[in-house]
Amino acid sequence: MTPCIVSPKVRRALAPPGFTLMELMVVIALLGTIFFITIPRIGRTVSVSDLDESARALAAKLSAARERALATGKEQLLLVDMANRQIRSIEAEKKNELALSPEPAGDGFRLPGDVTVSDIQWSDGSTQATGTAEILVTREGYARYSAVHFADGDLRLTVFLEPFLSGVRIVRDYEAMEPTDS
Repeated sequence: MTPCIVSPKVRRALAPPGFTLMELMVVIALLGTIFFITIPRIGRTVSVSDLDESARALAAKLSAARERALATGKEQLLLVDMANRQIRSIEAEKKNELALSPEPAGDGFRLPGDVTVSDIQWSDGSTQATGTAEILVTREGYARYSAVHFADGDLRLTVFLEPFLSGVRIVRDYEAMEPTDS
């Protein structure tokens, strides 16, 4: 019996459908490259979102404290507890009645994820990096000019509290504050 020579077209038609090993290896290599590039970016996006959420919460707490000060005619305190990673606002005269607990009370906000307050710079050039910082909001709704520095890993964000403006200024980096005479 003589061997039958089968043309490549017939061989492909008779072979079961599927992918070659080389094709599968190329697809797996492409998927690996895509994941290698995108996964770190997704993690960084989550950290940036946490920093943004922290900045928005600080701005909201400051705005609420200003509104309460104007409505009640009483000074308010914005308390930034660096050890427990929380932000609260209370009436200044009730400060001694309320001790900060590890869990934020009613109007408290716990910083998300791994976000921390690295320090707060004051208008006189001093810096506070531990304990609970007290930002006074006067009866007229003015807050002390200061910069709150948030950190999440290697990411930094600075929130400037402006005394006469209702909003805050946010910078996506650690930015030192220029000391003022006020």
